[in-house]
Amino acid sequence: MRDEAIRALLSNVSVTEGRTALLDDGPQEIFRANGIYQRIAGRGSSLGVPFEIRGGAVCVPGTDAAPLCRRIRPNGDGTYTFINIADGASVIMIITPLR
Repeated sequence: MRDEAIRALLSNVSVTEGRTALLDDGPQEIFRANGIYQRIAGRGSSLGVPFEIRGGAVCVPGTDAAPLCRRIRPNGDGTYTFINIADGASVIMIITPLR
């Protein structure tokens, strides 16, 4: 996907793993239109931090010094595959507009 398409897709949305999308306490990522990212796991959440979209990938702060950058591929069934650029690991995600 191009940067503009990723920016439009990740504007005021919640992103959850396909297998846990219906669980209220499952991990989720929030991408806001103002460029703020927030990870919510279980009943806790992290502070909002800036995210970047560059080179066809979304990049969020990682657990170490390097950001976590992932390419996004639509699957045609309403889900998206997020592919980690560093190691090629992928996960099926569901993107839902925030209420």
